[in-house]
Amino acid sequence: MSLRGALMASAAAIAIMCLGVDAIDTFLGIDPWTLGPETGAVPSLEHPLGTDELGRDQLSRLLHGGRVSLAVAVLGALIAVSLGTLLGALAGLAGGWLEGSLMRMVEIGIALPKLPFMLLLSGLQGPLGGEGTAVFRLGLIIGVLSWMDVARMARAMTRDIRRRPFFRAAEGLGLSSWSLVRLHLVPHLAPTLGVGLALDVGENVLYESALSYLGLGVSPPTPSWGTLLAQGLPAARAAPHMVFLPGLLTVLVVGALHAWVDPARRRGAADLSNFSTRVPH
Repeated sequence: MSLRGALMASAAAIAIMCLGVDAIDTFLGIDPWTLGPETGAVPSLEHPLGTDELGRDQLSRLLHGGRVSLAVAVLGALIAVSLGTLLGALAGLAGGWLEGSLMRMVEIGIALPKLPFMLLLSGLQGPLGGEGTAVFRLGLIIGVLSWMDVARMARAMTRDIRRRPFFRAAEGLGLSSWSLVRLHLVPHLAPTLGVGLALDVGENVLYESALSYLGLGVSPPTPSWGTLLAQGLPAARAAPHMVFLPGLLTVLVVGALHAWVDPARRRGAADLSNFSTRVPH
């Protein structure tokens, strides 16, 4: 297996374990929220990664933290891609003053530093509450500050598609605007925007980890890879794995997404060059 394949397989296994962490807890008889008497315990058969300073199982918290980090990243990416695609396609189809206004808004958004604004918005809204509330609110913050690049890409692709013979022929046949979008625009935008979605997920994992590490993401006792990294630092000398593992899993997931995107991006570029010979029905 190649390095790229091993990286992607590892990331897939991590994602599956994070999604199935409740079943793993049940199988191992672990309650990640219960404080135990064995505080700061070293790895053992009962606790494969040891326990934290409050006696909670580290393996379970690592997987629960991964579920939170991945959920925030995916939600933020879905919001960014949906909003960016909608506004970018609208600009590309409408043209004129509406296109100019939307693109000026996009340019202003791109000029703003994302991470400082995420820190500001996270700090203004206070504690993020439980796991579901934290995922939604943090994903929303990341998503609404990350759609501009997608909008610019969707607008450029829409303008290109509009000049293609198949699109002009469909317009000449009198298809409604909705039919044009559904049958001829969305199928051609989807592959490239899928690549953008994967890239956004990887980037958002890093944003979530940074916000939570600084205490502005999910609130304890809800774990995430960022909060686990911050909580493990004081005990880094005695238990270095408590710092190393959250960082390693973050790197593996982000690296796997980029490894998958690289060939996918090349396929997308080839598909883009074949617009004129491919007519969706």
